[in-house]
Amino acid sequence: MRRAVRQTAALIWLVLASVPGSATALDLSGLVSLSNGQQSTDNVGYEALTADIGRMIRPGSFRQPQTLGAQGWRLSYDIALAGVDDTPGGWTAIGVAMPDSAAVSRLAIRKGLPASFELGVAANFLHELELWALGAELKWALVDGLRDVPDIGMRLFGSTLLGARDATFVSVGAELVIGYKVVLGGVVQLTPYAGYGLGATWAGSRTLPVVQPEATQATVVVPDSQATVRHQALAGVVVGVGQLELAAEFVLGDSVTTAISASARF
Repeated sequence: MRRAVRQTAALIWLVLASVPGSATALDLSGLVSLSNGQQSTDNVGYEALTADIGRMIRPGSFRQPQTLGAQGWRLSYDIALAGVDDTPGGWTAIGVAMPDSAAVSRLAIRKGLPASFELGVAANFLHELELWALGAELKWALVDGLRDVPDIGMRLFGSTLLGARDATFVSVGAELVIGYKVVLGGVVQLTPYAGYGLGATWAGSRTLPVVQPEATQATVVVPDSQATVRHQALAGVVVGVGQLELAAEFVLGDSVTTAISASARF
């Protein structure tokens, strides 16, 4: 099992490494201005951009609170529209038109473990930024498979943005979900769920060269680092037939993120 997990992680890493990032590589120099030798950072725009990226690099939908069992695997693909902050300054500074919602493609593979645990890795492609993010999660079913009792699950996750030249973006979070599985006609499994999520995103800045008007040389500056916290409500439904599943999820907070996904269990 350990060998399979390592091979899967290595394969995802090789795929990401073979895909080029954007030409801008997330240039943050537009967030900083200089006047009479004094540095000024657009902290409002930078903080909003950090929060937006945190929502985009969340590693996939929670799905149902039940885990896969010690021998189970799940491969899933999501399409998500992540809500963005109303503050356009951060997007303008990096030379990208602020979208109404940011499109994200997410590929995840999860492996069931003993004691109702589940381990997963995910790769997200951020279409507006043309960058990849890599994440991992650990899920635990506190209540799983008891008759006439709702299932309760939680997960911890972390993710980071790849290819960002001027800053390191890291997002972590914890989510708690309750759901109930209903079997229709002995064939279709319907699992609605709802819960709460707490997340945080940190942007650690690196040194940036900024050229002042009429200057012949660039001045090296370091934008202020940013940290954001988000409280979110989660609601979704999973429809399963045999080993195939379709799911929809809504994440409600400062903005709304919607996602649909298809997955196969094996």
